[in-house]
Amino acid sequence: MFVNETKTETGLILEVHGWLDNLTSTDFQKIAEAIDYDSIQELTLDLEALNYMTSAGVRQMLILKKKLGNKPFHLVNMRDNVREVLTIIGFLD
Repeated sequence: MFVNETKTETGLILEVHGWLDNLTSTDFQKIAEAIDYDSIQELTLDLEALNYMTSAGVRQMLILKKKLGNKPFHLVNMRDNVREVLTIIGFLD
């Protein structure tokens, strides 16, 4: 798993590549902890290159969303298998 970060005028886009599972969730957590949440107005996760995600990955996304507070949090370009996982747990409601 690796993540490309792109700063925008209003926020940050994180492009997540590979697998987000038990082995890689700690790497994602370190990336999330390094974000200056006070300096961004919104966060977008581009999941086009995310091939697989387990509950450990979902947990990291929930933590990320919580750290944002009321700021917009966008999930874009999800593959069907990732969308299915997020739908089943109610994350996309």
